[in-house]
Amino acid sequence: AEAPFPPVLFTEAYALAEESRQEFESYVREFAEPYGAEIRMRETLKKRERAENKAKQNGPGRVVDINAATLVFPSFESLSKAYNELVSRDEVLRAKNRFAEPQDSGYRDVLSNVRMSNGAILEIQLHVRPMMQAKEERGRGRRDRRPPREGNSDNRYSDDNRYSDNDKNEEPKE
Repeated sequence: AEAPFPPVLFTEAYALAEESRQEFESYVREFAEPYGAEIRMRETLKKRERAENKAKQNGPGRVVDINAATLVFPSFESLSKAYNELVSRDEVLRAKNRFAEPQDSGYRDVLSNVRMSNGAILEIQLHVRPMMQAKEERGRGRRDRRPPREGNSDNRYSDDNRYSDNDKNEEPKE
């Protein structure tokens, strides 16, 4: 099923994401700090070419990670408490709980989308430290096997995020 996000022109989506960068960073810090989560803010907006390819594949309303943050929690208990708070917030449009339904590989996380005051829809990923380490290892392995993207001679990948359907109401399970 399609996510409940309106299709937005890329120009507008990028302008809103850029305009909301400071608000998003403050929002993420305010949310994460009580839980002791490590905060990893995306340094730059998603590359436009990557977003356009994702829109062709999934539809323009699915490109909701032009700006993103990753929160790495010290324990599953702290992530679970943060998840419960997150899904209770009105600005949270979706929280895909891949602890309840892990990927075939066993990978688990929470993908969420929040709407900023200007209408930008951005992504927050919730991870526990061991799963984040596995994700980073998997990413290094993929970089070794894949040819570099055009204009990326050092073969680094940073924004290969995926989305599935809404599962906001089910609490993460260890």
